[in-house]
Amino acid sequence: MTATRMSPRRRALARPWAALLTLGLLLLSAGARAERLYFSEYDYPSDKPDSAFYYVEVPLPENPDGPGYLYKAHYRENDALYAEGVRSGPGKDDKWLGDWRYLYPDGQVKEKGHNDAQGRPDGELISYHENGQVEKYKPYRDGSINGVEKEYDEDGNLLLKRQVKDGRPDGMQIYYYGDGGGPDGGQIHEERRYRDGNYDNFYNRYDRDGNHIGHADYIAPGVLMAWTRDRDGNYTGREAFFQRDDQGRFRNDAPLWLRVNASYDDHGKPRRVNLHYPRQHSEWITGFLDGTVVRLEHKVNDIRQGHTILPRDDGGREQGEMRDGLRTGTWRGYDARDQLIRVRVFEKGRLQGESRQRSGPDGQRWTYTHYQQDQKDGPWRTENAAGEVVESGQYRNGVPVGDWRTLDQNDAVEKGTYVDGKLDGDWSLHATSGALLAERHYRRGQAVGEWKSFREDGTLLTSKTFRDGKLNGPVYERHDNGHQIHAHFQADSLHGDYLETTEQGYPLLEGHYRQGKRDGRFVEYGEDGRVETITPYRDGKADGKGWIRDRDQALVPARWQQGRRVEPAPPSNR
Repeated sequence: MTATRMSPRRRALARPWAALLTLGLLLLSAGARAERLYFSEYDYPSDKPDSAFYYVEVPLPENPDGPGYLYKAHYRENDALYAEGVRSGPGKDDKWLGDWRYLYPDGQVKEKGHNDAQGRPDGELISYHENGQVEKYKPYRDGSINGVEKEYDEDGNLLLKRQVKDGRPDGMQIYYYGDGGGPDGGQIHEERRYRDGNYDNFYNRYDRDGNHIGHADYIAPGVLMAWTRDRDGNYTGREAFFQRDDQGRFRNDAPLWLRVNASYDDHGKPRRVNLHYPRQHSEWITGFLDGTVVRLEHKVNDIRQGHTILPRDDGGREQGEMRDGLRTGTWRGYDARDQLIRVRVFEKGRLQGESRQRSGPDGQRWTYTHYQQDQKDGPWRTENAAGEVVESGQYRNGVPVGDWRTLDQNDAVEKGTYVDGKLDGDWSLHATSGALLAERHYRRGQAVGEWKSFREDGTLLTSKTFRDGKLNGPVYERHDNGHQIHAHFQADSLHGDYLETTEQGYPLLEGHYRQGKRDGRFVEYGEDGRVETITPYRDGKADGKGWIRDRDQALVPARWQQGRRVEPAPPSNR
């Protein structure tokens, strides 16, 4: 029998229905002039030509050598060829038939491949970097990748080599660092093994110098071990997975029964170990610091239960019992030297009863506090190493009440009286020698009356007068260098005469304030009592005529305007 060549029309009738529909649409538009279809970079139709990536002119001409249509796409910006080949239609889901390729705007091939008569990839699919180097290589057969898939960087260095069978990874998948390794890959970064598309939990990992820094594999049925190390060979992490079925048999395909993972510090010492039983929703967490257990937690459904050790920021720990995620019973705290520093009692997560904590220099004192439902309530005291009470007070409903005696950081004794948590009445501070250092007066937490502070030898340092919590009246301050300030305040603002003097009482600065701002003439003196400047002020700014001492040490007239000296002009900074 002699084969008869089919006409294009008959070939079209022999195509699948999907191809017939596409052809019908094209034939309907064949009578009209050609038009452009625009597409985005991701092949979706675009109704905005100015933002499209490429365009195709339709109707497509029929392929004279076989089925399909001659397809050509062009970049919108410069009309350069973007893609060409034979295709079943212009849409993103229409199939390539035979050889096809994509190009960069300069004409360099970007990607090329071959599809069989059914539109399935068949043969080598290769993509390229803009410099012409191969980027990816994929061997196809009957629509699926079969063989070795590869990826390269712009310099031609192999980055990935993967064994693929029927489109699924099967065998070793190898990642390379590149770095001048060439087409063979050079130094391996990681190896992963797949079987029939599934990762089988085997891997090796290496650093750039070839040091083995990671590994995982089954060492026995149902027992998977994994570890990571630094370049010096110290472990940074280790994991073990135990897979067991309902009959207690360990098998690689059994559900996970127990997972153990550990992390290490920079010196290779264990830092944390976790045991996780997923089927029981149970987890044990153990933390270490220099070989000492500083953390121990047992969680069931992510809620702490039982004996617990929690780390402190200072390297110490706290330990006690947890019930349904809440602290209960007696909890003890230890510092980094394993010294007991705190004892607290909890009831359903709230402080209850007496608590004690180390305090004072070298932690030689104990401070006792009482709680009711997480609130301070009851006596408060501090005992020294000999058991003597050196501090005392009382809380009621979380606030201090009554007479209080406390020690400051220098062991000076503070005495005061509280009413509903606010200081009320006289307050004093005495040195350990008994000398008065400060006295104050309060009314319902507000400063009132005269406040004074002294040196231990009785020298007055400050004297201030308060009314309703604000400075009102004369104020005296003595600085460490002996200089003294005599001022007057009204409603917390300087108001009235102001004077600064030397230790011997000679004036350094004198003037007048009005509601916190300088007002009137201010005179500055040198240590020898000589006048240096006389400056007039108005509303807090230097303004008007005064005097300054010039370079020849003579007082000369000067004038200021809105805070600036205008006569004589100040020297230029240039």
